[in-house]
Amino acid sequence: MLDILNFIESYQKHHSVFDRKLALIKQLIIYLDQHDFKGHIDNILPILDQHTGYSEFRIMNDCESNNPNLWIEYQYHGKHIRLSPGDIVITMKK
Repeated sequence: MLDILNFIESYQKHHSVFDRKLALIKQLIIYLDQHDFKGHIDNILPILDQHTGYSEFRIMNDCESNNPNLWIEYQYHGKHIRLSPGDIVITMKK
C-alpha cells in the first residue's frame, strides 16, 4: 500500500487535474489499511442535487419503525453526519 501512496503523491505533483480524485483514492487507501473488512464494496452512491435549495441529508436509524418520531439520527464519534450534493456513500456487503 505504501507504494501506491508514494505513486499517488509523485503523480499529483505533475498532474494537478486529477488532484481531487487522487486525494480521494489516497484517503480510501489509508482508511482501508487501518481497518479490517470481511466483505466487499457493494455500491458507490453519489448524493445528487435534489433542487430544493441548500439542503443537507442525514443518516437515520429507523429503529425498525415507520414512525419518524422514533427515528434516531446516526452519530459518528459524537457528531451528526451531514451529507451534501457531491458527497458519496460507499456501501459494504459481507
